[in-house]
Amino acid sequence: MMLLHDNSILIIGGGTWGCSIALELARNGYGNVTVLNSEEVPSSIAAGNDLNKIMEEGSHSEDDTDAAYAWNRLHTLCTRAWLEDPTYKPYYHRTGYVMAASSDPAYAVLLEDIKVPEDEYENVNSAEEFRNTMPKGVLTGDFKIWRGFSKQSGAGWVFAKGAILAAKNEAEKLGVRFITGQKGEVVELLFSNNDQPDLIKAEKDDGSRRTLEGVKTADGTIHKANITILASGANAELLFDFKGQLRPTAWTLAHIRMKPSKAELYKNLPILFHIEKGFFMEPSAQTQKIGDKVTGTIYKAGHAIISLSKPVQQWYQQSKHMAMAV
Repeated sequence: MMLLHDNSILIIGGGTWGCSIALELARNGYGNVTVLNSEEVPSSIAAGNDLNKIMEEGSHSEDDTDAAYAWNRLHTLCTRAWLEDPTYKPYYHRTGYVMAASSDPAYAVLLEDIKVPEDEYENVNSAEEFRNTMPKGVLTGDFKIWRGFSKQSGAGWVFAKGAILAAKNEAEKLGVRFITGQKGEVVELLFSNNDQPDLIKAEKDDGSRRTLEGVKTADGTIHKANITILASGANAELLFDFKGQLRPTAWTLAHIRMKPSKAELYKNLPILFHIEKGFFMEPSAQTQKIGDKVTGTIYKAGHAIISLSKPVQQWYQQSKHMAMAV
């Protein structure tokens, strides 16, 4: 269908995707955009409600394959936004990036990741070389069997929470409505069997088609729209059966509060990312805390799904119902 500027557009979710999509739509003249979110933006459980998002600047080449070109083109546009867009630019910190591995398979992954262009990276293979990537006194470990690369420019980190709020505020200035709390908590997608061409369709289990008309929120309100965009992250599984296609992940976090004098030493550090051990970056300016993170997964060897991760919200709802039953 052709999207018209006066069409009504619903966006479910006010996180990274929801707010950025809303802003782009508003900037491109779409004047009837509404974002629904169960909490004030950004949500407390949103993946983007954070400090530590690693950023590498991207570019594309005429030699790219079709698949690589599509990805690299998007990466290039994203890079341009972080470097030039007044909404996003203040939240990108070009501090550099140090990546490392210990085992041979993990190191091979690093090599594959940086194969083009190699001249942007410096080899870092000794404890002294790793320590020298940061101010004296920051790194003091022995770095046994560590090896990797340093990228001094064209990379850094993004203050993701700040960028989400900036996108949300700019979108509001351009007329986007944000509805939060129970009024914005989407509990059901509303489908119709009518064959109306100006509404989105979705396929049923039997292969037949159905039309998405809008959504119902926790307060009972029905919101209808010409276009509905599902941008609610892991919560999307509560509204639509993705047949195991979503891959939720989790992170193990450790925060250490630092004295202001110590935090000053850690300011403007490059990201240090060991793909087998986790990563850390400079302390939050608001909390003076430094974070160390290790990724989690719901997959075991052979990529078999152990279970489908469900958001905290569903667990909370189930617990509440059980308590009421007792």
